[in-house]
Amino acid sequence: MAFLNLVFLLVVGFVPLSILTGIFFLVWRLLLRKTKQPNQAAVLASLGSTAAFAVGTFLWLFRPAARFENAFGFPPPDDVRGLTASGFILGDHGERTIHFRASEATARRVIEACFGDGRPFRDTETGRSSEQVGRTTVHERMYESEAFAAEWQELHWGPVETAVRYEWEGFD
Repeated sequence: MAFLNLVFLLVVGFVPLSILTGIFFLVWRLLLRKTKQPNQAAVLASLGSTAAFAVGTFLWLFRPAARFENAFGFPPPDDVRGLTASGFILGDHGERTIHFRASEATARRVIEACFGDGRPFRDTETGRSSEQVGRTTVHERMYESEAFAAEWQELHWGPVETAVRYEWEGFD
């Protein structure tokens, strides 16, 4: 199944990149029409332009600040330091991990965005829980969604270290 998902994603990615390469080719062909071999130069330039555009778009969409905003619904405030993020979504499985240090106000805002008011709780009906483990508060939630059969998220927050570790996983 993972192989078919990969083939699907390659096809879905190939069509827009092919169209973009064609547009770049036409633009470069017009710009290079006075050179000796305009077609050959335009092909090389359009392939290079498409590769640069694809890499730039990938880096822009998967930068840590974009992952932070996608996960919590707001951009990282100025007090967020040491922000790192990783993850992937491919077919019927996805993962995301975000680590950062921030003020207590920002940490509480993140907790509220993911888990409600952030007070300790245990609710077996909704699959949400919160507990104190030493000086660290651990929030956890498992739920059904439209994108996956189930999603799980966990957030560790240490008020003394002001460190936040957020993990998300979606699976079918």
